[in-house]
Amino acid sequence: MASEATEHGATDSGLTMPKFGELDLEQLVNEPLLPELEPYLRHETAFGTSLHHPLVIEPIAVLSGLANRIYTSKTWALKKAIEDQDWSTVVFIHERPYRLEAFVEHVLNGLATPLVDLSPELKALATEIWSDSENHYEMKQYWDQLLSKRDGALLLADKKGLELYGTLPEELTVYRGDHEDSLRISWSLNRSTGEFFANRFNDRTRALLTGTVKKEHIFGIIMDRNEAEILVDMRQVNIDKE
Repeated sequence: MASEATEHGATDSGLTMPKFGELDLEQLVNEPLLPELEPYLRHETAFGTSLHHPLVIEPIAVLSGLANRIYTSKTWALKKAIEDQDWSTVVFIHERPYRLEAFVEHVLNGLATPLVDLSPELKALATEIWSDSENHYEMKQYWDQLLSKRDGALLLADKKGLELYGTLPEELTVYRGDHEDSLRISWSLNRSTGEFFANRFNDRTRALLTGTVKKEHIFGIIMDRNEAEILVDMRQVNIDKE
């Protein structure tokens, strides 16, 4: 993962890493924000001013000089990673809400190609993005396209998920803390996980769903968040009526 720039010169690629001298707090506060960052300022009554750019998120009391340097160094590192086809760095140098968008834009050349048609390496990267994300619904247009074709194989799976998949019965019970403003494809093998998401925000519109699904309909299984997450089309789940 690329870090902030330090005192270096040109690289073999011809890109030149930005140089920063010694900084002090006054300079970081008083330095004007770069013009390309200004459109990404947000002004909220409750929380004040924040910066929400794909490469820089500064939630409160933006230090413009610091934001400028983070943006400059990340922009340089992004160009270098694209040149090197270092796709993991390309994705994860972006702030969390923008990583899937970066995957589509830079790695897939702007076209949300179905995962079934991608290499195992790119499927693995997409799995990392899914596991890292908290805003799946906000990126619904991309996930819908990426998951639009299925060949019966797992499209999203980490190492432990692949291992578990081989041991699953042909029909299994799954749980979900349901709410309609979501993709509604994420379920869990653990009832406690379903209960957690049902009660997460003390939202009375959410409910715990329990159902059964055939293994053949599962297109994702992710274990690295200790949620035993199963991805399956909700229409394929036989939901218990309580």
